[in-house]
Amino acid sequence: MVKIVKFGVCIMNDSVNSFEHVTHTLQDVFSWDITQAANCASITHYKGECVVKWLDSEEAALYVAQVLHSSGLKVKIVTDKNATI
Repeated sequence: MVKIVKFGVCIMNDSVNSFEHVTHTLQDVFSWDITQAANCASITHYKGECVVKWLDSEEAALYVAQVLHSSGLKVKIVTDKNATI
C-alpha cells in the first residue's frame, strides 16, 4: 500500500455571501445541478464548512480555491494524509 496525500478545497461559512450566491457559484464552477450545490451550501451553513472537491495535487487545489475565492467565497485547503492506494 502506498500512502498518498489528497488536497481538499473547503468553502467556509461567512456573513457576507448569501445561500443563493454560494449555490450559484458552485453550479457555475463545478457544473453541479441545483440539488448538489444547495446540499453543499446547506452543509456549509450548518457545519461552518464543506469540502467541495478532493484533488491529487496541491497546485490543482490552489487553482480551484482561487476560482472560488475570486467569486467571493471564503476558502481553505485541507489535506487527507490517510488516503491509500
